[in-house]
Amino acid sequence: MNGNQKEDIPTVPSTAIREVVRTEVEPMPAWNDSAAEFYLVASIHCRHAAVISAFLGIVAVVGVFGAAVIAFDWYYFETIVDLIVLTGFAFFLIMGVLVHGAVLQGLQAQRPRYLRPFIIFHVCSLILEVVTALSAVGDLVSDQTQLVERSNQIAIDALMIIPPCICVQVAMLLSVIKCKSYLTKKCEHLARVEGVQP
Repeated sequence: MNGNQKEDIPTVPSTAIREVVRTEVEPMPAWNDSAAEFYLVASIHCRHAAVISAFLGIVAVVGVFGAAVIAFDWYYFETIVDLIVLTGFAFFLIMGVLVHGAVLQGLQAQRPRYLRPFIIFHVCSLILEVVTALSAVGDLVSDQTQLVERSNQIAIDALMIIPPCICVQVAMLLSVIKCKSYLTKKCEHLARVEGVQP
């Protein structure tokens, strides 16, 4: 090679260099906790709605447990039946408190997976309530007598109680689903920020 000959050096377009420099220099945008997508009905943050839903769920579970223990006719059945029913009530209480408490723990630790049991619990509960309401409607429609029997009264009571419960549970479920989305996006953003920092 002569000193006068230049080596063939590949040239990089100046726009590509500017893009590389821009991506390395620009900082990550700050996390916007008050973005409109994280609000329910444009007034309450999904995080606060999830906390309210968790506390409301704990109160409801304890209330249903207490009402069921008081309303159950313990002297009518044998002891083994009473033990099975009490075990079922206790299981409902423990699982309900744990599921709703997991929402609070997930919010504190910023772990979206802790909100998954709440979603599963309430979806199963909603399915059970819809089936119960439909069977109550079927019981009322199939019985064409003028007399109000005990089964008819139970069906009427179920239809008075279940629809408001479904509405409240749907609102709770939507708030926790939105909060899970919020936590997931926040964790992804924090992971990207940590990945960019040297």
